[in-house]
Amino acid sequence: MARLSILYRDRWLAVVDKPAGVAVHGGSGVAGVETLLPLLAAAGLDGYAPAHRLDRETSGCLLVARSEVAAALRRAFVAKAVEKRYLALCQGRLEEAAGRIDAPLLRADPTAADAGRHKVVVDPAGRPAATRYRTVSAWVQAALVELTPETGRTHQLRVHLAHLGHPLAGDRRYGSGPFNRLLGRRYGLTRLFLHAQALYLAHPATGERLAVEAPLGAELQAVLAALGPLRRR
Repeated sequence: MARLSILYRDRWLAVVDKPAGVAVHGGSGVAGVETLLPLLAAAGLDGYAPAHRLDRETSGCLLVARSEVAAALRRAFVAKAVEKRYLALCQGRLEEAAGRIDAPLLRADPTAADAGRHKVVVDPAGRPAATRYRTVSAWVQAALVELTPETGRTHQLRVHLAHLGHPLAGDRRYGSGPFNRLLGRRYGLTRLFLHAQALYLAHPATGERLAVEAPLGAELQAVLAALGPLRRR
């Protein structure tokens, strides 16, 4: 069983560092996959439940809360009063070092030939979706970027970067097979390189401003080290 690192905890809520490969919610699509609730119980967080989603393949900051503040947190997420920041490794160097991706997202037609690969697509008929990005470091074949989603659509960060032509490293659904194989063979990457680095919010019970960060895991740090020194842009 994986273990959760508790980054912050009080009587109302906690922020845990979710390992990659752990599903936040159970269901028919995650049979045989480790899920979050048993890990919360093992960490002494009985009675806390997820306040938002993270893809199973994504690691990092996950907010969990007790029922007393769950409704207030839902309102905060709807009001976009919770800021989430991610670190991601993507293919190639982005032409603009910083910018905003504004591309509506739509669930793919389940009867389409590529429906098994592309669950979500960019489509003018989709729901509004926007992501801010900033290049942290860039190499010849890849770039480390900080991502701040303005909306919370399914697979938003993965689809937006693929839409730019710079898919996420290790993304088997929306990414590049040759690029993923290169990173696996040369740099040892075996998972999606997407990490929920930080959460910023006003505490729903006290009003205190919370800023919680999750360190990049050893496997992802090793990939960056193998790429070479960080090259600030």
